[in-house]
Amino acid sequence: MLAVGQRDEPPQLAGVTHLAEHLLIRLAGPDSIFKDGTTGLSTVSFTASGSEAGCLDYLRRLTAAISDVDLPTDEQLALELTLIEREDPMRFHETVPSLSTVRWGLQDAGMFGAGAATVATLTRDEVVAWVREWFTGDHAVVVLTGTWPDDVEPGLSLPAPPAVRMRRPATPAGIATPVAVPTPHGGAALSVVVPVDLGPSLDHAVQHRFFAELRQDAGLAYHVDVQTERIDADTVELEVHVGASTEKARDAVVALVRVARDVAEHGFGELAVARARLAAGLTLADAHVRVGITADDTVRALVLGHPEDDLDAELQAASAVEDETMRAAWAHALETAVVMVDEDADLGDTDEFGEAIGMRWDDLTPAVAVSPREASRAAKGHRR
Repeated sequence: MLAVGQRDEPPQLAGVTHLAEHLLIRLAGPDSIFKDGTTGLSTVSFTASGSEAGCLDYLRRLTAAISDVDLPTDEQLALELTLIEREDPMRFHETVPSLSTVRWGLQDAGMFGAGAATVATLTRDEVVAWVREWFTGDHAVVVLTGTWPDDVEPGLSLPAPPAVRMRRPATPAGIATPVAVPTPHGGAALSVVVPVDLGPSLDHAVQHRFFAELRQDAGLAYHVDVQTERIDADTVELEVHVGASTEKARDAVVALVRVARDVAEHGFGELAVARARLAAGLTLADAHVRVGITADDTVRALVLGHPEDDLDAELQAASAVEDETMRAAWAHALETAVVMVDEDADLGDTDEFGEAIGMRWDDLTPAVAVSPREASRAAKGHRR
């Protein structure tokens, strides 16, 4: 795992870490082990499952690929770009605002999920330069799981850091009041920022309560999903996504906000709290699941400077979490909620819609019109 992710990318290089991840796995060569790569907000991870010899061999080939990142051809770069396009066509062709982008702007944490229209025009030299700057030994942690001998020596080698590196800025404050916006992704979604120690409990309580009301009771969508992303040492962004049709999107977002406000006032309820406690207890009893959590925490502590977590103590506390504790945190988070709704949904009068959900409506059009000449001057030096 390496401490570099989407938040480190300048807008004109958005998507470069993901492209580098793809290229490095290709450059490491084929084998029979189970392997994968994931690029997130703050980290990029390469995982491998197999025999001790097979995993060590892959790690050595992967680190050699990082050192020899200038070896891929333009044809290999083009092939990986094609695969990334297949992975998510909309985000490949457009820089589509995500819930995070609306909250923080197209910077730092706001880069998460925003799409990367720039990735299609990234050059081989730009990818090479990015890897050499960020995929370095001081940014890396190797986590070995399973029955490894105590004296195992991976013998890995990664490049030294550059003499000068761009510093990661502090996460901006973000919006101060709730806002609702349109999205080309369809459906309806809600985002809040919650304390990191309550993140897992709220994840499971929200999933249970919102799934029950929006799908099981109201039939507004088949998919009602919760996603979380660690923002910094103290906070987690929690998103609720409702896969409603365009025809049902308005009803879905009104119901989504209604349930969110009901939880803030009255709590999650007995069953949702029981689900949160059960999830913590199951994680506490599952060593395999805890390994993945511990690996992520280790990276954050060693290379991102986050405090070390006591996972067992956190899970013990979560297995007895109180509804009032979660309710209070949720109510506070809702004060800066971001809501998205299908841009093709018939919302009627947007002022009336904003009143219906109790939030300001922002159609995301530019606040100030500029001439083509002014726009060209502002974009000078950026890829078109």
